[in-house]
Amino acid sequence: MIDLYQKTRNCRGCSFPATGLKELIHMNPMPPVGPLNSSQEIALKIPKIPLTLLQCQRCGLIQIQEILNPHFQSSRHALPSSQFAGLVSHYKEFSALLCDRYELNHNVHFIEIGSNDGLLMDALPSLWNKLGIDFESSGELPTNPTIQWIREPLTKALVDKYQIDHWAHVVCLTNALRNTEEARHFFHTASLLLIPGGEFWIEEPSFERLLANEQWDLLNHSQANFWTLSSLQTCLDPLGLEYVESFNPVHNTNVQRHVFRKGSPVLSEANFDGISPHLLRLKSAYEKRFDSLPVKKALEARQRGKKIGAVSASRRTQVYFNQIQILPIEYIIDEIPQRQNYWIPGKGIQVVSPDCLKKYPVDLLMISHTSELDQYRSRFPDFKGEWVCRFG
Repeated sequence: MIDLYQKTRNCRGCSFPATGLKELIHMNPMPPVGPLNSSQEIALKIPKIPLTLLQCQRCGLIQIQEILNPHFQSSRHALPSSQFAGLVSHYKEFSALLCDRYELNHNVHFIEIGSNDGLLMDALPSLWNKLGIDFESSGELPTNPTIQWIREPLTKALVDKYQIDHWAHVVCLTNALRNTEEARHFFHTASLLLIPGGEFWIEEPSFERLLANEQWDLLNHSQANFWTLSSLQTCLDPLGLEYVESFNPVHNTNVQRHVFRKGSPVLSEANFDGISPHLLRLKSAYEKRFDSLPVKKALEARQRGKKIGAVSASRRTQVYFNQIQILPIEYIIDEIPQRQNYWIPGKGIQVVSPDCLKKYPVDLLMISHTSELDQYRSRFPDFKGEWVCRFG
């Protein structure tokens, strides 16, 4: 019998032995999040897997101990980035930042790793030489004639095959490190793409922001690695990728964006200085999740005969309701058609279109964060009930 998962044997960032990985949080077993299920019966029978959060005592990388066996991953394809209105705005802002930084050079050689359907590259100048590398996306390649595509894993063999070593002025990693098993080898290969002085952009979910808002529902098996600037520097300094600066995205406050410049290797001692108080508060928030104000408010409303719904069948929504099984949710509204008429794995809540809010009204709607409140109010103007924010 094939195991559902295996435990990581060393740090996924710096390859430090597993004996140097300290356990921080141990969450209740839950199904792998992401793909939805075609029936409630299937959703309720999905195998559940433990989730343990570890921290490397050498580089400080936060990582999930349980690594899913690819054999048990769903064959349903991930949705293109362009299907998400928030990502469209996010990448437009990102492209404007890149254009301002490199506007004097019309012959920019640009590579995006984790390019998905090319949403970012579509927004960049047509005069740039653009190459997208993405082996996770599926389906037909986009038809933009100004972009070249490679659908193969980023390896030294790929760099040699396509003769793209020392080709790029700019290399951008967009959410490409979440499941990287040996990041130091991945970083080394990515650095081969850059010319000396070229810049390496890394955009990843921000663990600092997660810690600041104690958003434990962002922890899941599909996001195995959580990088901080410190852990990135520990892994990149020896490759000659020197930290330059960071930017805070306007439209997506849950990601971090850092810039490194290719120079000479720096042999520095690891500067990880232990577990932060924020991380301890995150652990406490998870352990006290049943006593949180949103949960108490929802349960009290149900006792008064009120009905409760939720918005967005995102990964974090799936985590939240699987970790707080007692919450009575009627349905989850999602504006993306490909998610509708499916069920949340583990919990078995149906995902519906916004029309259901009129046909089968609820009294409370739960959303992930207070930062989303204004946008959802504008998108659901007919809802006159109470909004409940799980975090923030």
